[in-house]
Amino acid sequence: MLLERGRKVVTRSPHRRVGYISCPWLQEEQVEYESLLELNFARIALLCPGLVSIRSQPFVIELPGGEKYTPDFRLDFASKLAVIVEVKPSKFVRQHQEKLDTAAELLRSHGFTYLIATEEQIYKDGRDARASVYIRYARSHYADDVVRDALVKLQAQVSPGSIDKLAQYVGCPRELVLHLIGIRRLTVGPSLLPDQISFPSDLKELQNGEFCPASWLNN
Repeated sequence: MLLERGRKVVTRSPHRRVGYISCPWLQEEQVEYESLLELNFARIALLCPGLVSIRSQPFVIELPGGEKYTPDFRLDFASKLAVIVEVKPSKFVRQHQEKLDTAAELLRSHGFTYLIATEEQIYKDGRDARASVYIRYARSHYADDVVRDALVKLQAQVSPGSIDKLAQYVGCPRELVLHLIGIRRLTVGPSLLPDQISFPSDLKELQNGEFCPASWLNN
């Protein structure tokens, strides 16, 4: 198995969406994407509890027979779990199933979790659109004391609530609550619905080491 730096991702193309996501609240390195499907997956991944870094096309592996394979993303978590992700339309998954299965077996033998994400999970029930909103507000700027005061008030909440309920409780614009979700000071469930917002510390699975990022991502 060869581990090399993956190929440069972003090149201009008239046929597909390419670009970068800046996420300075998480890391300095921008997240590169080569398609609209990858962009939408990356936005969802940035909201996943416990995520500490996301890297595009992290390495190349050599499969039996000499064929090369480059996964789309590597996600590292505070639990030390590393998830390798292939983002691909479901029709192409079927076409390349044998290659993907071989890659999955190799990666798992080296301690990685392997995940294939298709439009079926990424676009499920408007998940992608909700992720886009949260990440857009993550880029908003608020003074440190404003964020700190809001979090102190929210910490007094006994149970999770909706975005509007939390904004009313704190007496702040709902846009501030959206910002706190985007930078993961507050967390949403895997469906990304705005009705059950809580603190990451309230997730028992995250605290006791039983949280499964792959299940959350491919909800």
